[in-house]
Amino acid sequence: MSNQEVDLRAAINAISDVVQNRPRPLREFDQIYMKTGDMVIQSELVARWSKDKRLAFIGDGDAISVCVAYLRNGVFLWGIGNSLVPSISLLLESDQLPKVVFSPMLSKPRAVDVAPDRVVRWTKAETLQGVDYILPPASTVTSRFRGSSKHRYHFALVCGSHRKLAFNRSGPEFAMRDLVNVASGRPVGFSQVTAIVRYGPSGGHSSNSTQKYHAAMIVNLVAPYFVRLRFPEPMKTGIDEPFVLTA
Repeated sequence: MSNQEVDLRAAINAISDVVQNRPRPLREFDQIYMKTGDMVIQSELVARWSKDKRLAFIGDGDAISVCVAYLRNGVFLWGIGNSLVPSISLLLESDQLPKVVFSPMLSKPRAVDVAPDRVVRWTKAETLQGVDYILPPASTVTSRFRGSSKHRYHFALVCGSHRKLAFNRSGPEFAMRDLVNVASGRPVGFSQVTAIVRYGPSGGHSSNSTQKYHAAMIVNLVAPYFVRLRFPEPMKTGIDEPFVLTA
């Protein structure tokens, strides 16, 4: 096999993210790292062979599976303002292949969210276990800066999709009364925040509300699933007045 058959740049970029973020091997269980060069070749070949196919890894191959996800699934971060701990842990206990559903807001967004005075870019991240997570090079998370010390952190879902991202204005419909919060077991309210829910027709609200939402985009939630973002940097927003981030 010649090197021309392998997209080395894409493969090395994908493997570098996995290598930098993977935990250390447990020698008491005789674990060792797979060599990076072998990971590059195997991941690129598997990703190419499995293009447009649904793929499952059985047994070993956890590192390669994550590399292939980076190569073919287009891993990206979706920033959110609320923490999902411990809901995310409960979700992963019951569902190993969770989905992220994006639904347009039914109410009008606040002016401060549409045109914030101050915006920051988040530059560092860590996993639920407190391990540093290297941000995907093609993914940038920004947010409105609110200036208080309790907003020194932001959060993001780690998502993946093997299709081009696009909003489907006629996606599947669902009602809020059919959703139950995973952590509390209670019906989901109508607040416009990210929530981890379980779907079951009429399994949530007992009210007769028929207000419908629709799933405009559905992607996978992929390892490490959820990260806490740190170290915000100011960004220009069209307002000339500079601002400084203080501790």
